[in-house]
Amino acid sequence: MKQNYKHKLSILISFAILLILIGCSDSSDKNNLPAGELLTILTETVADSAVPGAIMGIRTPADTWFGAAGKADTSTCKLMTPDMQVRLASITKPLTAVLTMKLVEEDVLSLDDTVEDYLPGKIPQGDEMTLKMLLNHSAGIADATTNISFWEEVYSNPTRDWTHQEILSISTPNTPVFTPGTGYDYSNTGYYLLGMIIEANTGSTVDSLFQEKITQPANLNLTSLSRQGELEEPCTNGYAWLFTTEEVVETKNWNFSWDWTAGAGVSTARDMLDFADELFNGNILESATVELMISPESFAPNASYGLGLGILPAEAPGNIFGTKLIGWSGANPGTATQWYYFPAYETTFFIAINRNDIAEGPGSSPPLNGTAISTDILIQAWEVVKDDLDICEGRRIL
Repeated sequence: MKQNYKHKLSILISFAILLILIGCSDSSDKNNLPAGELLTILTETVADSAVPGAIMGIRTPADTWFGAAGKADTSTCKLMTPDMQVRLASITKPLTAVLTMKLVEEDVLSLDDTVEDYLPGKIPQGDEMTLKMLLNHSAGIADATTNISFWEEVYSNPTRDWTHQEILSISTPNTPVFTPGTGYDYSNTGYYLLGMIIEANTGSTVDSLFQEKITQPANLNLTSLSRQGELEEPCTNGYAWLFTTEEVVETKNWNFSWDWTAGAGVSTARDMLDFADELFNGNILESATVELMISPESFAPNASYGLGLGILPAEAPGNIFGTKLIGWSGANPGTATQWYYFPAYETTFFIAINRNDIAEGPGSSPPLNGTAISTDILIQAWEVVKDDLDICEGRRIL
């Protein structure tokens, strides 16, 4: 089975354990969370690593806190602030999954529909692959981003606007990687196909549908699913080391069309906390739909994945949080993110840092592993706030 150098390390780190400081800022809605300790986590992370800047947002039933530390732009020395828009990387997948499930609720799509129904002749054995399989990574779609040659092309021309056919030409020669429906293989290209299917079925763009059905009703005004992953000011720059040139470059103006509905989404800390509120309060999807999304598939590693959402059960081996988590993490050149909801405490965390490097290949490690650093921030922040949280009595649908 192929290894996904960009995201499978993210899964393992998040679930298995799960430059001097130049500026910081914080804001609190109610100031009851330990703002000083939380801000210290961010400032020390920036001071002790090559991460230029970090953002964190936390929402409990009683309080909300946002903080930021370090630089959003190293060339201008612009400070990171909590309201800045960031690239989500693979936290885009929950957004895409929610849009897909909204269309399922509206009978526009069905989980039993096949890839062949919407993309005839484009995917080998597409008639055996259902939308549900794409959502839970059991379709066997070969992931284009596992190819080192793919990254060499991205790095050589980071503003290139990738076409569907260019992505498929990398993926389809190795698809399927197993008989569809018989295994689990995390696939960015599988989620890219969901975007193609949504647009083929509706005749509308993914981003316009997402705005119409998700962000506008939920007032998530700074969240989008554009193909290119464009950022709006105020936003943070991103930084990544390229194994092709062995230099650190800016990624703010990169074109992320190659990742699209798998990883080109953008948002803010506040929007992502609001998104969790709306989703897990049953305001976006019906409660039965959310329950289906958070029902772990037995074939996923440690039964840790449902439909677009990762689930870390309280009793899972290595769960140092001691309670259930629902959400996902992301890692792309220039960004690493964490978005997790703790249902027993009705508490959500969002974390973003603005540097992440991609490994050169199997067995190699990048100079900076943003997933490990952002996961460590999550762990430290949980340790700071957990003793002040009360077990909630099921006020939400979970």
